[in-house]
Amino acid sequence: MTIERLRRLVAEGKFSTSSLSYKLFDDTLKWYDCSNTSSMRYSEETKEFFWTGKRLLGGQFIRDMREFTHEGRVNEHHSDLGYYDPEESDINLPVPSDFQLREYQPKGILVKDSVDPGILTDNICAYGNAMKDCSFTVMFDGKKIIPQSADVYLLDQRDPPKLCDIKKHQD
Repeated sequence: MTIERLRRLVAEGKFSTSSLSYKLFDDTLKWYDCSNTSSMRYSEETKEFFWTGKRLLGGQFIRDMREFTHEGRVNEHHSDLGYYDPEESDINLPVPSDFQLREYQPKGILVKDSVDPGILTDNICAYGNAMKDCSFTVMFDGKKIIPQSADVYLLDQRDPPKLCDIKKHQD
């Protein structure tokens, strides 16, 4: 019944094959269609979804989405290293390995440990190279950042917050 509904909704144009839910479903089908999960290849959308989830929510997000793949199978001598039968897994979704997520670099996104205030020319170039046929508007937030003090809002008429109010809010 689910497959017929999926076919009908796709045929009627009510369910897009470019949606994330479709891509995740398709990758789940590919997972169980593999004879060995080491040969699994994930869609770009799936990799970007899990990469973003890990960056925003941490490793717990990945563990919850992954559930039980093959952890412990080699240690328990139920599987050989590099050969993992998908039928022996119990996954929520097929999640790329931690190594794949570390190595993944989404198009148009620069990953840096810290970003200094100012014009982010590297990001502007990365977006421009990733999306050549798009136009962009460069904006700024209008804040003057003063270390050990309150930020000054340059575009607004309101008074900047007092340092004592910021410290109270942080406590």
